[in-house]
Amino acid sequence: MFFYLRILFFIFLSCSYLITGYSQSNFFTHDFGKTQEGKVLKHRFIYKNKTAKILTITGVNTSCGCTTSKVEKKKLSPKEKTSIETKFDTKGYSGPTEQHVYLHTDDPGNQIITFMLKTNVIAARMPSKKN
Repeated sequence: MFFYLRILFFIFLSCSYLITGYSQSNFFTHDFGKTQEGKVLKHRFIYKNKTAKILTITGVNTSCGCTTSKVEKKKLSPKEKTSIETKFDTKGYSGPTEQHVYLHTDDPGNQIITFMLKTNVIAARMPSKKN
């Protein structure tokens, strides 16, 4: 049953984009693969204004205090791009991990754009004790 609800949800989203004329994806992902625990991972996402109007970025927030982000430019003319610098501190994490950055805009069709950072954190090894 849950499977069918998910399919209906995605069909609804697809149709709403077709009806409103918005075709820009609102979800971006970067996978770092395996990472040693304690490293600070950095990635720059590029976001393009695909609307015919000036786009204003009204805010940015993250899913956790371990992740930070900085937007290069907050007002974008049509077809103009900006970069979103992200950093994720893996200290204290182990195993598959996802962190999110949320970009808020004044675009009614894309009010929140999600950027996801993925990694599989390998726990730091404890030094063995010698007797």
